[in-house]
Amino acid sequence: MGYINILKENLKQRAQHLNLGEDFCIIQDNDPKHTAHNVKLWLLYSIGNQLHSPTKSHDINPMERLGDFLERKILQQGITSKDMLKRVIITEWNNVSSEETQTVPIYAQTIEKGPVT
Repeated sequence: MGYINILKENLKQRAQHLNLGEDFCIIQDNDPKHTAHNVKLWLLYSIGNQLHSPTKSHDINPMERLGDFLERKILQQGITSKDMLKRVIITEWNNVSSEETQTVPIYAQTIEKGPVT
């Protein structure tokens, strides 16, 4: 299944499930599958609101920051098997608090303001 098919089959339904409303914004980095012409066109006409951030820019990419947070939590567990890794990933994902997710936009706004002089 290609990336565009995943978007077509899941994005709007997932946004509705999360009560994001019709005006939600999708965040993507510059990964080639995100910047493919057909994906860009579909998103433009189907979603509209997009936020692009640099690939692997942990400072301003919300998903990279969340990924780093989860990775640190998972590495603290002393994983010994694939099954344990899967259980820990699911547990840690489910334990992400709203406070942790709210720090991401605050940090991004701080970065946008530039260095303090």
